[in-house]
Amino acid sequence: MTAVPPSSAVVERLRAAGCVFAEEEAELLGTAAGTPADLAALVDRRVAGLPLEQVLGWAEFCGLRIVVEPGVFVPRRRTGFLVRQAAALAPPHPVVVDLCCGTGAVGAVLAATLADVELYAADIDPAAVRCARRNIPPGVGRVLEGDLDAPLPSFLLGRVDVLVANAPYVPTDAIATMPPEARDHEARVALDGGADGLDVQRRVAAAAPRWLAAGGSLLIETSERQAPATADAMTAAGLVTRVARSAELDGTVVIGTRPGRQGGDEPAVGRAAGRGATRPATSPRRMPPPGVPTGRRSADKQHVTRQDLSQGSPRSPRWFDPAHQADISAALDSHLAAGVPERGPFSPRPERVRELAELAAASTLPARAALLRWGALPASVRSHLLTSWFGTAVRRSSAA
Repeated sequence: MTAVPPSSAVVERLRAAGCVFAEEEAELLGTAAGTPADLAALVDRRVAGLPLEQVLGWAEFCGLRIVVEPGVFVPRRRTGFLVRQAAALAPPHPVVVDLCCGTGAVGAVLAATLADVELYAADIDPAAVRCARRNIPPGVGRVLEGDLDAPLPSFLLGRVDVLVANAPYVPTDAIATMPPEARDHEARVALDGGADGLDVQRRVAAAAPRWLAAGGSLLIETSERQAPATADAMTAAGLVTRVARSAELDGTVVIGTRPGRQGGDEPAVGRAAGRGATRPATSPRRMPPPGVPTGRRSADKQHVTRQDLSQGSPRSPRWFDPAHQADISAALDSHLAAGVPERGPFSPRPERVRELAELAAASTLPARAALLRWGALPASVRSHLLTSWFGTAVRRSSAA
């Protein structure tokens, strides 16, 4: 298709209609048009108030071109923060569920970002489901139609590593104050979150624990003002909750993690038996002590076992505590400054110490950096730190 150069008259029409970036929009519309008549029709639709993305038929989201059909919720730039947080929590070969998926943009980007992902997306709006199936074709994932988790297959119970939900969170009375592009041209079901904006989020939080694997996480996009109430809903559902905020993207995500049992019990349903298969419950696996990176998530890729990030063990550092992070960092700096000795019976190899230190220095996540540094410390130093924090000596075998 040959682009149609937009005239100054097109730019002026767009600017008069309130388009702040009239020149840029005119260029995009000209690129999408095959003939001057096509361009005129596209400009008419835009001037009438349709979102630019619905006029073009696509939206740029996290580097992907996402198909957007008329009436479907347009993915927002701030939702890129939800994607980042979800990708950071995903283990190798993750099972990912995208509820209230809309166009399927979040799931599509995660599928493009993560290796060997098992992806499911669901929405209640038939138009959104139709659109999502274009962005998440059968070879990439499955798109299901239904209310929240109702259409999910039962074999996912206890298997989901990452559950994301960009559920509607606009209070009903506030919809009238939204820009007309949203309130008039996006499905009401994708916007209306009930009286306080949290009705759907509460339902997602209540449903999530039965789908999550031990150590799996629920991530919900919300507003900065609503985040405390969203976190309360996750806490009430039994999840360990924290709030992440991006000033750059003006994005807020509440993250709730299903606690993993001490000792790392595996759920009875798991991917080891194959996609969609089940296996009988077995005896709990023996896992390394808290704080020691395991083979399940490679430290080389700055991934850590989410069960290791549990804040519930009395013999584990508080990974999200800045004081513990600072103590671990100082201990490793002292260890490195003194010269890394040859490996002892309870110490990692010197090359591994330096590798973990470099990975920690490159990490942008303080909790992960602390865990990586912890793995580089000899057992005697770990034991000393644990004693200084909790006042109880820890056996060497536990610290190692």
